[in-house]
Amino acid sequence: TREREANLEKRRELTATLQTYIDQYDWDNAVWKDVEHTLKVARQEWQGYWPVPRKAAEALQEAFDQLMDQVYNKLKQHYQSNKQLKQELITSAEALTQKDNLPEAIEGIKQLQARWKNIGKSYPREDQQLWHNFRQHCDAVFARRAGEQNEQQAFRQQQAQQATALTEELQALATQDYESLLQSNNRVEEIKQAFKALNELPRDQQRSITQAFYQAADTIRDRIRAERNQAEIQSWQDLFALANDVLHYENGLLDGNPQDALATALADKLASAPTLPAGTLPVLQQRFDR
Repeated sequence: TREREANLEKRRELTATLQTYIDQYDWDNAVWKDVEHTLKVARQEWQGYWPVPRKAAEALQEAFDQLMDQVYNKLKQHYQSNKQLKQELITSAEALTQKDNLPEAIEGIKQLQARWKNIGKSYPREDQQLWHNFRQHCDAVFARRAGEQNEQQAFRQQQAQQATALTEELQALATQDYESLLQSNNRVEEIKQAFKALNELPRDQQRSITQAFYQAADTIRDRIRAERNQAEIQSWQDLFALANDVLHYENGLLDGNPQDALATALADKLASAPTLPAGTLPVLQQRFDR
């Protein structure tokens, strides 16, 4: 019939077109998605040209199948090449899971992942399994990093707890009276050195912990400085008071008034004098003795 003959002619044309495609296509720079699409469309069109005369179609069917096999074999070679490349990347990724230097292992995995993206598909039934195997090794390396990060975070948190304990101890020392504070000076220095050794504090807590610690340290420093300044002022005031008493007694003697009671009181004051500026008490004592 005319329909059968027309379909047969279309199949001849399709076979000729496929032959031309094979002969003229740049297989060295093939776009394999297009090749897959060509195979699919050719098969659909061939099946669409139906019915055809049976005897005349047999020889044409064989020619068409041979051409399709040629294209498919080229696609299989591409699949096989990609499979081999992916297996090599899987082997490399597995080796990186055993690498001691974790930063280098992570960088190596990232490079392998970039290379994997540039490789085309392998056999459809195997490609997903290849990716699964590759991903397992990648995940193993990144899991090591996550584990180390967790360990580092736990260590930093432990350091934060130690820093807080040292800060609280320093804050407690800062509330002591002056004499106790002076006696605790060695412990204050030990605390400072221990705090400086804590160099792995959590980033989100580092500033607040450091500020609290050094605020307590500054409080102790300022208190000692203020107390020393006040003690020095008081020592000069005590010196001036004693010197004035000696002068008063001396003036009495010059006026012929020995003032024995004043002499006794002044002797007691000099004997039990508070802390005076260095070298001043002997001078007063010598003056009183003269």
